[in-house]
Amino acid sequence: MKATITRRDFTTLVGMGAGMIACGATRAWAAPSSPGHHSLLIFSDPLPGQEEAYAQWQRAAAARTMLSIPGVLAAHHFVPGPLELRHTARKTPAHLTIYTIQSAGFDMAAREIARRGALGQVWPPESSASVQTFAYRSYRPTTPGVGGEPQGAAPGTKERTIILAFGDAVAGQEAAYDDWYDHVHQPELMGKAGVLSGTRDILADIQPGPPADRPRYLFTMELLTSDLAATFRGILNGAGAPSPALDRTRGFGFTYRPA
Repeated sequence: MKATITRRDFTTLVGMGAGMIACGATRAWAAPSSPGHHSLLIFSDPLPGQEEAYAQWQRAAAARTMLSIPGVLAAHHFVPGPLELRHTARKTPAHLTIYTIQSAGFDMAAREIARRGALGQVWPPESSASVQTFAYRSYRPTTPGVGGEPQGAAPGTKERTIILAFGDAVAGQEAAYDDWYDHVHQPELMGKAGVLSGTRDILADIQPGPPADRPRYLFTMELLTSDLAATFRGILNGAGAPSPALDRTRGFGFTYRPA
């Protein structure tokens, strides 16, 4: 299946089975954490020469249209950060919008989002080359990080950054994967300077977008630092070995900052 969907592919109202991100209590850009929250991530790229037209649509139409749907609580727009924590073969999409949705009405909201998407009301317009959608639900409570700055960080204005890490467990090894993530990997990351929080999410049952290859798990890490490069070096320095339960062929990640 295609990981990137063009506008012509938006013919299916609701895709079942794979998904997207939930909210963290310490995130300045998100609604309060709750077991009842889902998140819809929409990644998109404008066509060459259509960047301004896309930006105007994003500002004037997208968030307003989505926020009129019952159950959609908030919209947050991001652009790629200046650095990636780890380089992958996937190019970071130029735009990311995260919508927070109440779980109590998620099924109905997802179907209405898909209906409006099929009508061209909520997906990126003709100025967009491609779009990917991911819906996730909250899986674990947000864990606070130690914050602060890494040793030797350059002084300056502290800026927020989010790292989205998508991944899967080896088939049949989900319990071992969860145990490693909950008790080894995430605590290790939360002890790194500059890290504010980490949140684990799992694929939602309903996907308000076309079929796509969506990893089962999403980990979102929020940073606040004046020296992103130094913070990344600190995160990678002394990192433990990944669990054998991690499917290393399925993982990828993106770094974003608030637009």
